[in-house]
Amino acid sequence: YIDDGYHLGKITEEIDPTRALANTMDMDVAVHRPLIVTCCKTDSTLRVWNYLSLECEMSKCLTLQQEGRAPEPVRPLSIAFHPSGYLIAGGFDSQAVIWHLMMDELRQFITFPNYKHCTKVKFSNGGHLLAIAQMFSTHKTVFVHNTYSFEKIFSIKIPSNVVLCDVVFNADDSLIGLCCTDGVLIIYNIATQTESLVHSSRKCVYSTCFINGPEDVIAIGSDENKKGIIRRILKEDVKETLTVSSCRIVTGSFYSPTNFVMGTEDGMVKFFDYPVSEKEYITLNMHGGPITKMKFSPNGRYAFTCGEDGVLFIYRVKTKNLLGIEEEKAVEEISTIGVIEGMANVVLVEKEKMKREQQHMEKLMVKVQDLDKERRVVEEHLIQQHQRQVEELEVEKGRKIGELEAKINSYADALSKKEMSFTDSLRKAEAKHLEAVSDLEIVFKSKLDHERKNFLNLEQTLKENIQTLQEALDSKDREKEKEILRDHERYEKDLEKLSKKLKEVKDAQNSAEKKYEDKLTMQEQEHDTEMDLREEHLHKEINALNATITQKDDIINRNEQKMKRLAEDITDLSQENQELHFEQEQPKTEIIKLKEELNKIKKDKSRNEEEEKEQKNSIK
Repeated sequence: YIDDGYHLGKITEEIDPTRALANTMDMDVAVHRPLIVTCCKTDSTLRVWNYLSLECEMSKCLTLQQEGRAPEPVRPLSIAFHPSGYLIAGGFDSQAVIWHLMMDELRQFITFPNYKHCTKVKFSNGGHLLAIAQMFSTHKTVFVHNTYSFEKIFSIKIPSNVVLCDVVFNADDSLIGLCCTDGVLIIYNIATQTESLVHSSRKCVYSTCFINGPEDVIAIGSDENKKGIIRRILKEDVKETLTVSSCRIVTGSFYSPTNFVMGTEDGMVKFFDYPVSEKEYITLNMHGGPITKMKFSPNGRYAFTCGEDGVLFIYRVKTKNLLGIEEEKAVEEISTIGVIEGMANVVLVEKEKMKREQQHMEKLMVKVQDLDKERRVVEEHLIQQHQRQVEELEVEKGRKIGELEAKINSYADALSKKEMSFTDSLRKAEAKHLEAVSDLEIVFKSKLDHERKNFLNLEQTLKENIQTLQEALDSKDREKEKEILRDHERYEKDLEKLSKKLKEVKDAQNSAEKKYEDKLTMQEQEHDTEMDLREEHLHKEINALNATITQKDDIINRNEQKMKRLAEDITDLSQENQELHFEQEQPKTEIIKLKEELNKIKKDKSRNEEEEKEQKNSIK
């Protein structure tokens, strides 16, 4: 966040109602000074920013003076910074203006009242040329002036059916490029004042471009599907087109032909590195709406974006390869390119204003000297007054100390008298106390003798009672021991009888369990042998039936062959076939019956096993 870092509206002005990327130029960067200028149509302000200290150095409401009227706020359509950082050009509906950037104000330098609806103004890289775009519905022209003599050098006409998006100079200011809607791209040779390249591609919008040569241009913009594209144009023909964004590109800026940045209508900032691929170098989601302008600092260490959310973002480029320089030499080389950081503190000031300030400073110095003299006189007077007050306080202090010493002496005499009277009363009280203590000792001795006699009598009676109680306890203990011995003998006899009975019961139980287990094992063996015999018999019967079935199947097969050979005997063979079929079903029914019997036997076996288990459980 930058101090005073927001405009009160969009940092933009849209000319084309279809939003075909025809925003006015609303931000520019100086070359020699670390300054940025932005303008806003909504609040009619122009702001100058220092991107090193992150401060807004100037914020001015733009006004134009009209004859017979007070100055009124006017809405800027475009803005441009001279490379020196001391001139600012602005475009308005009624005229174009150049200001001097002073220390604390904008001083109007020259106006171009004949130019109306100036949607684009642009200084050349060297600062000696100024392009002003006049965009009427029918007369669309870009005028190029000399910034020293302000003489018009030439003009470039633009088709009336397109909207100008950007004005670009090449590195040595020999060429000027105009990027427009409907895919119109015009490269104009400044020396010969002729068109060196005119390219047109319908349903395409070029937001900005980089001029490599008279017939070699790299342009960025959006195609008919509103997707971002990068296009290389050679001799009016498209050499290659690369789609780099699914969203429409609304603006962009080149640091070099290999390093550039794009801005989308949804606020995304996309940095690209060389060679260009469909994947951007880095993407940042910054603005809350379409981005309207993007710029690089001259040394490439900073990038700047502004948009319809009224915010200016400053990015510090930390990746050295983005500048196309080797990593070891990057820090040394970028520090010597373009911008002079100390020039931010070098400002323009009027000579008359400096003289007035110097005269004002001299007057202030005289006032300071007079005030210093007055201060010294007041200080001396205050010191003398303070010394007199100190002397008076010393005299008063001595008087009060004498009074306090007299009071202390009188208090000491009174205290000595009170101490003497206190000692006399204390002696009398001690004598009375001693007499009372002797009387109490005599009374206490007589009472002590009486109590001693009573204690001896009580002790004698207590000994006698203890002896009688001890004898009674001894007799009761002897009787209890005799009873305990008799009970112990009876308990041992009863225990022997019970153990004999328990042993007999256990022996009988063990013999019964052995007999039952032997009988149960015999029954199980007989049952198993019987079941085995039945199963063998059934298996034999089943095998015999299977053999008969196979025989019958062979007979059927033979009969079928005979039927094929002897068509005349079909009726007879059909009867035989029915008979054989009936005979075949009989053994199958017998097999089913045998299987049912086998299932019954298995159920009986399982039932017997369950009964045996229940008998074992009941016995246990």
